[in-house]
Amino acid sequence: MQFTNYVSHLEDIGFIESILSSQPLDTLFAQISAILVNFQDSEPIHNTFVFIRDVCLIAPHHLPSAKQFHDNIRDSIVRDALEKCLQASDSAIRSEAAYTLGKIGSTQSLSALWTGLWHAAEHDPLALDSLIFEIGWLEGIAQQTSQLSVFFQQIPQYHNSITRWAIASILRDRQYSNIVLQ
Repeated sequence: MQFTNYVSHLEDIGFIESILSSQPLDTLFAQISAILVNFQDSEPIHNTFVFIRDVCLIAPHHLPSAKQFHDNIRDSIVRDALEKCLQASDSAIRSEAAYTLGKIGSTQSLSALWTGLWHAAEHDPLALDSLIFEIGWLEGIAQQTSQLSVFFQQIPQYHNSITRWAIASILRDRQYSNIVLQ
């Protein structure tokens, strides 16, 4: 599972090609999924997130096998594993899972991201930024009317002052005021 050491080979098209050509895509997806849901050590998981994003965002322009990877990942067991990572105990893993789902364009994951957003509002306010951004991004891809205004309008109801502060900061920094005012 060379992709667990991917950070040592960032954006190396030759390294990506060697991984993609070493086995059938379903086998690779099964290995990636196993790393994401079974590993206790966060480093291989983070390396796997970076590998997925680079294969989907950079490599398709260079490798037909990367385009095939990109075209199939959203309907594979990897998407399910990424969605499970949204519930990980490690906040960094949850945030990277959200970021990765956004970068692979997984509009099918909007429901899981929304569940993660409501959970983060109560338990992990610092993860709100990445979840809100990816939900907004994917709703745009899916050409759905944004439901973020409903979320933002509930700011005063949150008892946790850190949640209210985090949401206010996101509104300011990301300039979501047009969504709130809808």
